[in-house]
Amino acid sequence: MILIVGIKGADGVVMGADGAATLGNPAGQETGTQPVSKLHIVDNRILMGGSGAVGLSQLYLDRVESLWRDRKIGIDLRPADCMRLLSNAIAQDAAVAAEIAGRRSNLNRNSVGTVLTSSLIALPIGGITGRPELIQFDYTGMPETASEDLPSVAIGSGQQLADPFLAFLRRVFWKEKAPHWTDGVFATVGTLLHAIQVTPGGVSEPIQVAVLSRQKGRELSARMLSDNEIDEYRQSVLDAETHLAA
Repeated sequence: MILIVGIKGADGVVMGADGAATLGNPAGQETGTQPVSKLHIVDNRILMGGSGAVGLSQLYLDRVESLWRDRKIGIDLRPADCMRLLSNAIAQDAAVAAEIAGRRSNLNRNSVGTVLTSSLIALPIGGITGRPELIQFDYTGMPETASEDLPSVAIGSGQQLADPFLAFLRRVFWKEKAPHWTDGVFATVGTLLHAIQVTPGGVSEPIQVAVLSRQKGRELSARMLSDNEIDEYRQSVLDAETHLAA
C-alpha cells in the first residue's frame, strides 16, 4: 500500500507520504517492503509525489523537471494553462505504458494494473513570487487542482483510509476558510499516523513531509521537514487526541 497526502493552504502547500515501498514480481505477488522516499523536490521550488508504478513516476518527474528547466511552467501562466502543459506531458508517457501493458495482457492479466500511476504536484503559479497550487493527476494524466472548497487530496491505495479522516479534520478545524500551511502539516501528519495505525500493513513509517511556502521574503520555496519538526507535530496530534479523550 501507499499513501500520499496533499493540502493546499492559504499561504502554502503541504505534501506528506508514508515511507514503505512494496516490492513485487511480474505476476503481481508482493515480495517485501523497504523504506523509500516518495516525495521529490525540483530546484527547491516544486514538490512532487507519485503512487503506482515507480518507473512511470520517474518519467513523470523527468517531464516536470524539463518543463521547469525550460521555463514552460511556473512563469506567468493561468493555473488552467499550467494544468494543460503538465497533463499533455504526463499523458504521453501514460499512453505509451498503457499500450505496452495492453499488448502484454494476453500473457499476464496483471499487466494493466502495473501502469496505474497517480501524481501530486505543488508548484508556484505566476513565477516564484506568485501563488502556490496543488494539482492531482490520475493514471491517464487528467488533472484536477485543489481549491478552497476541496483543499485536501490523497492518492494511493491508502486513499480510502485518508479521505474520511481528512474530511473530519476539515469539518472540525477549517471548514470556513483555507488552512495555514502549519495547520496543513498538522492535518497531514495526523492523517498519515491514523492510516498507519489502522491499516493491517503496507502503509508504514517513516513518514515524510514537505512544504511549499514563503519561508523568507516573498519567494516560494520547497523544503523537506526534518525529523525533529515532524516529531513536534506528532506531539501536537497526540495532545489533540488526549484533549478529545478528556
